[in-house]
Amino acid sequence: MRRFWIGFGRWEAGRVPPVAWLALLLVFGAVYARCLGHGFVWDDFSNVVDRSHFEAPLLSSLLATQHDFMDRSLLHSAKIPVPYESYRPLLFLSYFLDDALFERGAAAMHAHNLLIAMLCVLLAGWVCTQMLGDARLGFASAALFALHPLQTEAVCYVSARGDLLCMLFALLSSGAFLRAVAADGRRERAALTALAAVSYALSLGSKEAAALLPAGLAIWALALGRLGSARVPLLALVGTACTYAGLRLTLLGAELGVVDGGNTADALWSLPGLGLEYLRVFFVPNDLSIERLAPGGAVDVLGWLLLAGVACLGALALRDRLADWNETVRQVCAGLAWFYAMLAPSTLAVESMGVAADRYASLPILGACVAIVALVARAGRAAKVRFPVPAAAAWAVTLVLVSAAQVSVWRDAEALYGNSLAVEPESSMAHYRLGVLRAKAQNWGEALVYFEDALALDPENIRALNNVGVAYLSFGRLEQAEAALVRTLHLSGEMNFRAWNNLATLRFAQHRVEHACAALQRALGINPDYAVARDNHERNCAAEAG
Repeated sequence: MRRFWIGFGRWEAGRVPPVAWLALLLVFGAVYARCLGHGFVWDDFSNVVDRSHFEAPLLSSLLATQHDFMDRSLLHSAKIPVPYESYRPLLFLSYFLDDALFERGAAAMHAHNLLIAMLCVLLAGWVCTQMLGDARLGFASAALFALHPLQTEAVCYVSARGDLLCMLFALLSSGAFLRAVAADGRRERAALTALAAVSYALSLGSKEAAALLPAGLAIWALALGRLGSARVPLLALVGTACTYAGLRLTLLGAELGVVDGGNTADALWSLPGLGLEYLRVFFVPNDLSIERLAPGGAVDVLGWLLLAGVACLGALALRDRLADWNETVRQVCAGLAWFYAMLAPSTLAVESMGVAADRYASLPILGACVAIVALVARAGRAAKVRFPVPAAAAWAVTLVLVSAAQVSVWRDAEALYGNSLAVEPESSMAHYRLGVLRAKAQNWGEALVYFEDALALDPENIRALNNVGVAYLSFGRLEQAEAALVRTLHLSGEMNFRAWNNLATLRFAQHRVEHACAALQRALGINPDYAVARDNHERNCAAEAG
């Protein structure tokens, strides 16, 4: 016991004893241990459980794009625009190993996520210590990063494995970069630069969320006056980014032809507002949800004003105009630069879906942690208060309690979707998802209520409208079902193959076999792999074809 307390006494010397890191990992593990008993939820079924590419040759799967794993025939034959295309071979390889070793068991895949997250905590401490130049502040930043509720989705959601892998390698790349900048020996600097470049490439191969990592690190180097010594490592990272871009263009050339790039400018405009929204959630995480609606309007303007204010403060600090606060302001600006650089790529997804998912902030909040710890530490020194101040400690305890509560939200689809509706009752998709759960349970009465509520919030929610048609069919209300399905097809440009199949079912109920078979042929023409329509056609249209 005496040795234990002596170990904690090393805080006074500016060190963090290993027992403190062990304690942090134990608390982190205790908070998230319950997710090991959770099953699959949300898009885990389409992304992992039902994915046919696990049975395909490994090489062809590693060359497949994100949308190849989804409705490839739909995207290629129908040429439906998509907001972005992704190439994530490392993510698939990670799932492939889970399949080979554990047959995609939920407990094993959750444990895999948790292990990656724990490694991220350690790497976060390495990065933050170098950013702040103080092991104690680095530990505080890593603890805040690890235990913040915004990490819950990335850890508890199997399909967020890409975010975790991207985070892992981005942190390793950043840590190696920072060490390379400070290294004295040429060999050490070269080895660390190579490690930074390789890790960055692995991060991009997991998910594109860290695409602007070189920009974030460049602003960090500028803010702390180390841009000159960072020149070579930065060039290595930029070279890696260019190589990745070339490979991506080569592999995704055909797929990128169906990508709709029209929302890029809107995404860039919304970045400051989205950052402001995540900073609000960072300080007051009272509305964590898979369906949190993206901000807009006045929030975007306020976000730009905040960004402009931070830039002005950074400029003053660079010119040594803020006296004793120069170093702290530089650290705050460097942290926020990291935050926005890591968040920027996700704005494309947010802009296209209208949802500010928690996992998009799991890596960016490291910059916010660095900024707030640097600011609180400096304020504490100015007020002669030892760090951490009681208020900060109380806030940290609150974050741990919220994180523990959020883990329960991910236990099953009912809890997850119920939470999304309770937090965001104005979300059309939140109503729709609960409607699907009721429909799967054959409770069409409740399902119809949820689907109609979803349409009241968003009259162009095609998925909800299609399911309204199915619900009316189940009640025999054929005229209303036909109106819903026809409108679904109209809104989708007649490219919704599920609606065509449902319309065929309606036509069969009306004894209009010829029209029903024609509708099935339209469905299969859009998506030849749609098994439901194919079976329906073989069962009911063989005589018609003969």
